[in-house]
Amino acid sequence: MNEISIWQVLNIIVKRLWAILLVSVILAGATYVYNANFVTPTYAAKSAILATNGGIATGNQQDTSSKIGSSDLASSLSIVDTYVDIFKTYSFYEYIEEQPEIQRLNLSARQLLSMTKVSRRSEESLFIDVRVANTDPKTAVIIANCVAMSAPDYVNTKLPGASAEPADKCISAYITGPLTARNTVLAFLFGAFVSIVFFIILAATDKTIKGEDEITKRYNITVLGVVPDFDTKTTKGARR
Repeated sequence: MNEISIWQVLNIIVKRLWAILLVSVILAGATYVYNANFVTPTYAAKSAILATNGGIATGNQQDTSSKIGSSDLASSLSIVDTYVDIFKTYSFYEYIEEQPEIQRLNLSARQLLSMTKVSRRSEESLFIDVRVANTDPKTAVIIANCVAMSAPDYVNTKLPGASAEPADKCISAYITGPLTARNTVLAFLFGAFVSIVFFIILAATDKTIKGEDEITKRYNITVLGVVPDFDTKTTKGARR
């Protein structure tokens, strides 16, 4: 395999630029058409739950005259991960499945579990984020709000005295895919990269001798003379 310098690579790119661009444009165009016409859009809806140990007043029970004790806050922070684990269980989604608004959607607990992601916002937060993905934005909103609204009653069946209140209601869902513009740009760049690599490999494996300088460099011998190409024609049609 021939050694290729950086200048030779640049020369290959310049000489083959039309082919590189052609491949890139074709791949980008195909990606755009596929994403825009054949990929089903997906949406996500978000809601949030405020979780405490029950010692911190929330919702309608909040008393503005009371102070939050540091021990209650520390205890609440330590128990949030347990709440998250509870909201990830299959039995929780069986409970969600029985709610009237979910029954109208005709979704099973397994389907609800697969499209719902529950996670703690941060290690220093009492908020639990609920994210629901679905191909129908209205369905995603309904499920996200139902999970947040059903959390208080369900968590009390597992941890009596615990408190989990809906903290953020979902109003509308946002589109998450396909990311047509991003995928099109990535396809263009990928096409350019593959084309450049292909032409570099083609040049590196090409053993054709292209001139006397290459003979001297490759075999370390002196060229005594060059046989002219008698098949080459001038602009007037005469042979030389």
